[in-house]
Amino acid sequence: MEADKRRKEEERKKRQQQLAGAFALATAGGADRNFVIYQKKGHKFTNICQAKHEMEMTKEQQKQEKENFLATIAKTLDFNELKGIELKEKIRQLYQRICKLEADKYDLERRKERQEYDLKELNERQRQVFRNNARKKGIDPTDAASSRYPKNAFPCFPNVPPPPTIYEKIVAPESSLKIQEKPLLEQNEEDDDESEEKRSSSDEVKKFLL
Repeated sequence: MEADKRRKEEERKKRQQQLAGAFALATAGGADRNFVIYQKKGHKFTNICQAKHEMEMTKEQQKQEKENFLATIAKTLDFNELKGIELKEKIRQLYQRICKLEADKYDLERRKERQEYDLKELNERQRQVFRNNARKKGIDPTDAASSRYPKNAFPCFPNVPPPPTIYEKIVAPESSLKIQEKPLLEQNEEDDDESEEKRSSSDEVKKFLL
């Protein structure tokens, strides 16, 4: 009886030590992760930078990175050689690994949601800045995108007046002036001919009456 109690007590202590070691390994983290979870302080735009890096990757690069990660974590197991206690220990290790992977999956899902939220917030801020700049310039915010006025017509700094408007004087070449004057001269000559014909006809009528 005492031997059985002693054996059970030793097995219980051994099991507790193994669980404590596995828990410490899981809480330490960073050993098998292929991603980095930054602290909130001092890393304001890390989620956005990480999302931009992932968006710039091609499909081939994403596929290759996925295959490399799966190759590092994939392990072949031979259960034929395991018997009794060894098989139970292997099952326990696999269970702990599944729990750790589920925790990593949860962290990745939360990071993805945070990245999407940050991108939406930045897009909304950008739209607000465009609208405010359009209102300052007297442009309808709805037509700011398709307006004929340039976005940077003058620097938007406080207490800085806009630059003076510069007008450019364009002098037409002589050839264009000659082309424009030519039909006017021809029209004047035709008017003179018509007036002479009328005068001659009126003189003939006067002679006939006399």
